[in-house]
Amino acid sequence: SGAALISVISSSLVGIIPNYIVSSGGRTREYLGFRYALYPATVLFNMTCLYVYVRKRKITLIECIILVVINLGMYYKTDSRTTFVLAICVLIGALVLKYAPGIMEKWKFLVWPLIFSFVICSVISLILTLGYNDSVPWMNSLNQVLSNRISLGQNSINEYGVSMFGEEIYWVGNGLNERGEESTRTYTWVDCFYIQILQIYGVAFFVAFLFITVIAMREFYRAKAYHLMVIMTCIAVRCVIDDLSQYFYLNTFWIATGIVFYRWSKRGIAKMKKKAPASPGGVIQ
Repeated sequence: SGAALISVISSSLVGIIPNYIVSSGGRTREYLGFRYALYPATVLFNMTCLYVYVRKRKITLIECIILVVINLGMYYKTDSRTTFVLAICVLIGALVLKYAPGIMEKWKFLVWPLIFSFVICSVISLILTLGYNDSVPWMNSLNQVLSNRISLGQNSINEYGVSMFGEEIYWVGNGLNERGEESTRTYTWVDCFYIQILQIYGVAFFVAFLFITVIAMREFYRAKAYHLMVIMTCIAVRCVIDDLSQYFYLNTFWIATGIVFYRWSKRGIAKMKKKAPASPGGVIQ
């Protein structure tokens, strides 16, 4: 990830590939050789999380400061606010676990919000989207702060609805196409990851996804993988206003989620086999 990020950004800064600079709504954002400003910021966020996970309690304050500076530089170029703030949260979480290693055992009330973080964030997303009313001042203000993400989600649900097994939906976003051209059509992109998967993949997948995340987070807790819990919780929060964390190449931690869920399911199957009645020949059916 680092090699790809450095090579693309370097190529854009020296003019080998274009570095598109877009100004809109008082914000100036550089794409740094990518097709959208959030792409390099999300790659760096994933790298920051990976570094914290690899180093765990060995991470030093100096390392955290260096990572803050790097993320600050990315924020300065791309104006990716949410990604920057959550990267800082991951680093703060790493320092808390380093200097207060027993905090998760002592403050068990912190555990449940982390385990159910994806469920909590999805419920908040649905409540805000379905209940949005632009005549309510605080809702309107929040929608503007979030660049109309709430109203766009509500518009999408009103237009396409929600089905059990999903449907094909085409939204129009701000990213460039392969020729570096912006779309001239009306912007309709739904940034909320939870609304996206609910509409595209359906209710069945949505419920299954949340079930898997709860099991995975509970398994992380049992294994005392607290750094993973903090990282995944920050990703859950990020998914409220950004959908890029759904991709493996931008969120490596889906692999960890899949691994622990697979192990949990294998244990469950093994227990079921042990409890199953034996056949007359003594073989478990």
